[in-house]
Amino acid sequence: MTAERACEAMGFTVSNRDIHELSADLMARRGPSSTILLHFESVPAPVTGAQAPPAPANANGVPSDRRGQVKASFIVGTQRTDDHEEILQRLRNEFDRLIGQ
Repeated sequence: MTAERACEAMGFTVSNRDIHELSADLMARRGPSSTILLHFESVPAPVTGAQAPPAPANANGVPSDRRGQVKASFIVGTQRTDDHEEILQRLRNEFDRLIGQ
């Protein structure tokens, strides 16, 4: 949801969501040529000697382990340009701002 909100705050419209158990892709567009791809994947927790207790469930009954880490990749456009670099930096800043709330 944070990624969608960050895209929308920058004037992009989410055009595709591909959500799986351990990964998710989100595509957003602004106009005919500006495209953003956001890819998220779960990073496995380090193996320890003791088995960790199961994560508590959220309101929807889905396990929610706030200690888990997620790798986020942001791709803007198909070429590296100054405009795309600026959009990328603004998207990262907006995402970080929203995730910290």
